[in-house]
Amino acid sequence: MNPDEPVIHVVPEDPPRLRLDAYALAVFPWLASRSQAKKAAKQGRLEHNEAKADTARFVRAGDTLTLFPAGPPRFQVYPLDLELPYVDEHVAVVVKPAGLHTSGNLHRTLAHALPPHLPPPELPDALPAPWPVHRLDARTSGLVVVARTASARKALGQAFADRAVSKTYRTVVVGHVEGAGTCTEPLDGLRAVTHYRPLRASRSLHVGWITELEVDLETGRTHQIRRHLAGLGHPVVGDDRYDPNPLRGHGLFLRATRLELAHPCRPGRLKVQTDPPSKFRVFLDREQRRWDRARGVAPGSRDP
Repeated sequence: MNPDEPVIHVVPEDPPRLRLDAYALAVFPWLASRSQAKKAAKQGRLEHNEAKADTARFVRAGDTLTLFPAGPPRFQVYPLDLELPYVDEHVAVVVKPAGLHTSGNLHRTLAHALPPHLPPPELPDALPAPWPVHRLDARTSGLVVVARTASARKALGQAFADRAVSKTYRTVVVGHVEGAGTCTEPLDGLRAVTHYRPLRASRSLHVGWITELEVDLETGRTHQIRRHLAGLGHPVVGDDRYDPNPLRGHGLFLRATRLELAHPCRPGRLKVQTDPPSKFRVFLDREQRRWDRARGVAPGSRDP
């Protein structure tokens, strides 16, 4: 099949009893969700028996569904150097810089910066432009998975919906976190589970202590890490939303550093990792040196 041409599907005998949007999702890999099927129908790109599709109707044997290709992406590319630790013909993993929205109705987004780095692969279901299949907060940096084909987009969307993706973050928080733990406080009435483990602590003239943590998520609620850690009394450094007295001028110290998931289009698993920003180490070192100088501690020694 050529994605630049209409794709026609004839409903066979004894089809499952599905509404048109659900059925189209099952037979057209270019559609990643029922909402996309509805959008395609609204745009006139999905036809039912050579007429504009009504996605609330049930399909019947002998019906003809036609999916027309989407036009080329209508946006101006945002020029930006990007780090791509993993790329193949179906999927890529990119490091999103802090301060950049993943996608949305803005020019300055990761989605708009990707096309020059990831031109369409020579595959039948290649997407006209690469597309991030999940989001990071604008102020959070780190790994984002990007689909390059329709089949990858659909499988990746399902993997994230099923929570079948392992995500690890690195952060620096206010206070001295002395041991590993788990926070299970529900967020917005929903289950939320955050595991954390301290890696290094430094003294700080500003807040007494700061601690670098490694964080693993079982769920992906909005601002989950920031809200859970703030609720424990250890807000993320630079978080002016959940910390009433944030350390300003440093940015948000939160980065997605590791991802693991099943490859969407071939056997095996994707395991991708990136280092935390150098500012994490620099900040911890600087805060400790300032504490030492203020108390006359000789360089190289530390408080007990």
